Amino acid sequence: MNLLQDWLKIKNKISTKFAEASDIITEANFYAVQDKSNYINDRHVNKAIEEKIYRSSLIAEKINEYIKDGTILIDTSGKIVGQVNGLSVYSLGDFSFGKPSESRSRLQWVRKVL
Repeated sequence: MNLLQDWLKIKNKISTKFAEASDIITEANFYAVQDKSNYINDRHVNKAIEEKIYRSSLIAEKINEYIKDGTILIDTSGKIVGQVNGLSVYSLGDFSFGKPSESRSRLQWVRKVL
């Protein structure tokens, strides 16, 4: 239970994150059944948390892969008028991560003719 409390970031309190706790306990129970165990132990809870983190981080890892293999290109040197590099923060439920992004603007002069 301490692992679950740590994951839910609670100490000496009852969490109101019932859905998250229920998901972890349900998955930990699955691992306990696989082990033919009568009880859920810390190994089962830890495995459930690790697997949840793994599943949640798949998208971030895929974006990193695209950056490394050149599918997503990011200019990190030089100057371009109207372009700014930044950081986009993605939030996927209980998992957030940041990735570099690029923002461009274009200005067009229009001459009014009567």
